[in-house]
Amino acid sequence: MFLEFCGGRGREGPEKRLVNFKGTIQTDAYAVYDSLRRQRPTVLKRLGCLAHVRRRWYKAAEESCTEAIWFIGQIRELYRIEDETGDLSDAERKAIRRQKAPACCGVP
Repeated sequence: MFLEFCGGRGREGPEKRLVNFKGTIQTDAYAVYDSLRRQRPTVLKRLGCLAHVRRRWYKAAEESCTEAIWFIGQIRELYRIEDETGDLSDAERKAIRRQKAPACCGVP
Protein backbone atom coordinates (compact mmCIF):
# COMPACT_ATOMS: atom_id res chain seq x y z
CA MET A 1 0.00 0.00 0.00
CA PHE A 2 1.20 3.49 -0.81
CA LEU A 3 -0.25 6.88 0.12
CA GLU A 4 0.95 10.15 -1.29
CA PHE A 5 -0.36 13.63 -0.57
CA CYS A 6 -0.16 16.40 -3.16
CA GLY A 7 -0.74 19.97 -2.04
CA GLY A 8 -2.72 20.96 -5.13
CA ARG A 9 -5.78 19.63 -6.91
CA GLY A 10 -4.17 19.59 -10.34
CA ARG A 11 -3.59 16.63 -12.61
CA GLU A 12 0.19 16.96 -12.55
CA GLY A 13 0.83 15.15 -9.23
CA PRO A 14 -1.21 11.99 -9.89
CA GLU A 15 -0.16 11.89 -13.54
CA LYS A 16 3.53 12.09 -12.63
CA ARG A 17 3.24 9.44 -9.90
CA LEU A 18 1.27 7.02 -12.10
CA VAL A 19 3.17 7.48 -15.37
CA ASN A 20 4.83 4.03 -15.17
CA PHE A 21 2.36 2.40 -12.80
CA LYS A 22 0.39 -0.68 -13.84
CA GLY A 23 -2.27 -2.04 -11.52
CA THR A 24 -5.12 -0.92 -9.31
CA ILE A 25 -5.46 2.36 -7.43
CA GLN A 26 -8.02 3.11 -4.73
CA THR A 27 -9.13 6.73 -4.79
CA ASP A 28 -11.83 9.13 -3.83
CA ALA A 29 -14.19 10.49 -6.48
CA TYR A 30 -11.74 13.10 -7.75
CA ALA A 31 -12.28 13.20 -11.53
CA VAL A 32 -8.56 13.22 -12.38
CA TYR A 33 -8.20 9.56 -11.41
CA ASP A 34 -11.02 8.45 -13.66
CA SER A 35 -9.56 10.55 -16.46
CA LEU A 36 -6.18 8.82 -16.03
CA ARG A 37 -7.89 5.41 -16.02
CA ARG A 38 -9.74 6.21 -19.26
CA GLN A 39 -6.46 7.32 -20.79
CA ARG A 40 -4.79 3.98 -19.91
CA PRO A 41 -7.63 1.43 -19.59
CA THR A 42 -5.53 -1.67 -20.19
CA VAL A 43 -2.99 -0.95 -17.43
CA LEU A 44 -4.79 1.15 -14.81
CA LYS A 45 -7.82 0.08 -12.77
CA ARG A 46 -9.57 2.25 -10.21
CA LEU A 47 -11.44 1.27 -7.08
CA GLY A 48 -13.63 3.70 -5.17
CA CYS A 49 -13.41 4.36 -1.46
CA LEU A 50 -16.15 2.83 0.70
CA ALA A 51 -15.89 5.63 3.26
CA HIS A 52 -16.85 8.14 0.56
CA VAL A 53 -19.76 5.95 -0.55
CA ARG A 54 -20.97 5.70 3.04
CA ARG A 55 -20.90 9.49 3.43
CA ARG A 56 -23.31 9.88 0.52
CA TRP A 57 -25.71 7.29 1.94
CA TYR A 58 -25.49 8.97 5.34
CA LYS A 59 -26.38 12.31 3.77
CA ALA A 60 -29.32 10.67 1.98
CA ALA A 61 -30.50 9.21 5.30
CA GLU A 62 -30.34 12.67 6.87
CA GLU A 63 -32.56 13.86 4.03
CA SER A 64 -35.18 11.22 4.94
CA CYS A 65 -34.28 8.61 2.33
CA THR A 66 -35.28 5.51 4.25
CA GLU A 67 -33.60 3.15 1.75
CA ALA A 68 -30.26 4.67 2.72
CA ILE A 69 -30.48 3.10 6.17
CA TRP A 70 -30.30 -0.39 4.63
CA PHE A 71 -27.13 0.51 2.69
CA ILE A 72 -25.49 2.02 5.77
CA GLY A 73 -26.26 -1.19 7.65
CA GLN A 74 -24.65 -3.28 4.91
CA ILE A 75 -21.53 -1.13 4.98
CA ARG A 76 -21.44 -1.50 8.77
CA GLU A 77 -21.49 -5.29 8.31
CA LEU A 78 -18.59 -5.12 5.86
CA TYR A 79 -16.60 -3.06 8.37
CA ARG A 80 -17.44 -5.63 11.06
CA ILE A 81 -16.06 -8.41 8.86
CA GLU A 82 -12.87 -6.41 8.40
CA ASP A 83 -12.56 -5.90 12.17
CA GLU A 84 -13.01 -9.63 12.76
CA THR A 85 -10.35 -10.62 10.26
CA GLY A 86 -7.71 -7.95 10.84
CA ASP A 87 -5.17 -10.33 12.37
CA LEU A 88 -5.54 -13.06 9.75
CA SER A 89 -3.50 -13.70 6.62
CA ASP A 90 -4.59 -12.21 3.30
CA ALA A 91 -5.83 -15.62 2.10
CA GLU A 92 -7.82 -16.22 5.30
CA ARG A 93 -9.40 -12.75 5.16
CA LYS A 94 -10.33 -13.26 1.52
CA ALA A 95 -11.99 -16.61 2.27
CA ILE A 96 -14.03 -15.13 5.12
CA ARG A 97 -15.01 -12.10 3.03
CA ARG A 98 -16.24 -14.38 0.25
CA GLN A 99 -18.24 -16.38 2.75
CA LYS A 100 -19.76 -13.59 4.85
CA ALA A 101 -19.96 -10.49 2.66
CA PRO A 102 -22.46 -11.89 0.11
CA ALA A 103 -24.69 -13.09 2.96
CA CYS A 104 -24.75 -9.70 4.66
CA CYS A 105 -25.15 -7.68 1.50
CA GLY A 106 -27.74 -9.67 -0.40
CA VAL A 107 -25.33 -10.72 -3.14
CA PRO A 108 -26.19 -14.13 -4.70
